[in-house]
Amino acid sequence: MAGPRALVVLGGSGFVGTHVCRGAIEAGLRVTSISRRGRIIKGAGGGGDSSNAWADRVAWVQADVADADGWRHVLKPEEPGGLAPAVVSCIGALGSQTFMRYACGELTVLAANTAAAANVPAFGFVSALRGGESPDFPLSIIAQGYFAGKAMAEAEVTRLFPQRHLILRPGVVYAADAPGRRLAAAPILLAAAALGPGLAGKIPLLRHSCPATDAADIGMCVAMMAMQGGTKDDGDQFPWGTLTSQEIGEWAARWRKEGAQ
Repeated sequence: MAGPRALVVLGGSGFVGTHVCRGAIEAGLRVTSISRRGRIIKGAGGGGDSSNAWADRVAWVQADVADADGWRHVLKPEEPGGLAPAVVSCIGALGSQTFMRYACGELTVLAANTAAAANVPAFGFVSALRGGESPDFPLSIIAQGYFAGKAMAEAEVTRLFPQRHLILRPGVVYAADAPGRRLAAAPILLAAAALGPGLAGKIPLLRHSCPATDAADIGMCVAMMAMQGGTKDDGDQFPWGTLTSQEIGEWAARWRKEGAQ
């Protein structure tokens, strides 16, 4: 596929971010991670093995996304006249309402503007299952800042990259190599298997978390975005726009099947 062969992952040392980095590396992309933590500890996050050998192929940059001067240099094309790398924001955190609005929204808004100024060809954002909607009670009280931040970021990414944005809305995220996360997602996975994701998602307690999403599927979708980001072919079949949790899984399965053929 034509397009940039590089990806910048904002928040690349977090749980979702590490799986995105790994998926992009396995897809053959050059990957740069931007986070305050810098390089992940061996055996932590997104590994699948104790050494995390894939992590040795990631360029880990320790920087605060809020300080664009500390990381905008990684958005430059590797060759004169070449394409800038695609960018994805996996930034998000829990805390006070003000902090969640900042971490889940304002930082990505800043990053998207920095990327647009650098002529980045495509921008992705890992949002939440109902990131563009007002949450139900009790999340409307305890997580108002979280959802407000996600909605703010979605709107700005869409505005700045109207033709080449990918917003992912996963449910509860789990991974095969993270037993604790998989255990937490088990009730949601069981409900979806027993009732079907559509019916299970109508249950009030599960509305904002079902169906659950495999972190590896998120990584696959982002990697494909980076590879397609610079194409202008009218026959481009990449699903630009917003993908639900179910669609994330369906597209990831499709791409894996095509890659195996």
